[in-house]
Amino acid sequence: PMSRGYARYVLAVLTLVYMVSFIDRQILAMLVEPIKSEFGVSDTAMGFLTGFAFVIFYTLAGIPIARLADRISRKLIIATALSLWSAMTALSGMAKSFVHLAIPRIFVGVGEATLTPSALSMLGDAFPRRRLGLATGGAAADDSQVVIKLRHDFRCSSFPYPYHGQCKISGFSDRFNAQCTLRSRREIRRKCGPTMPSSPDE
Repeated sequence: PMSRGYARYVLAVLTLVYMVSFIDRQILAMLVEPIKSEFGVSDTAMGFLTGFAFVIFYTLAGIPIARLADRISRKLIIATALSLWSAMTALSGMAKSFVHLAIPRIFVGVGEATLTPSALSMLGDAFPRRRLGLATGGAAADDSQVVIKLRHDFRCSSFPYPYHGQCKISGFSDRFNAQCTLRSRREIRRKCGPTMPSSPDE
């Protein structure tokens, strides 16, 4: 069985990954004005970029990925997806047109769709039922607004527009989190069914 210490390690890694996902999800919404200024696009176009382009693919990809999480390594799914959406976030910082910005945004949505089903499944195996609500709430706590505000105020002077630097910093810094996820030891899946013995903690 999974030890309490390792369960906490899993929670810490997933909390970090969730924080990264919130940052990469919201970064364009927090940098609307610089993007509008560079590409000369309307509020409607920005609404598509920060809303529909992300949400529709995030929603559609979530269901098949949830089924996949029941069959293969969840940490591999999360690490692979994290590498995908962080690379796409960094690629957004290199965009030369609005279309070049929208395409990576779609893949950010697809990548982030893997996180919640895989993470909840891992937490469900790591924690007893009575502690599961606290664990999932802690992992998904949205503290990204503070981080993104600090990054926005930092202003990368080596880039022509602030959003270029923010996207590149956010995307490239996520590689560490992917490595932490992959270095987690072999997953332990909890057996379920009517014959499953109850734990004293449950």
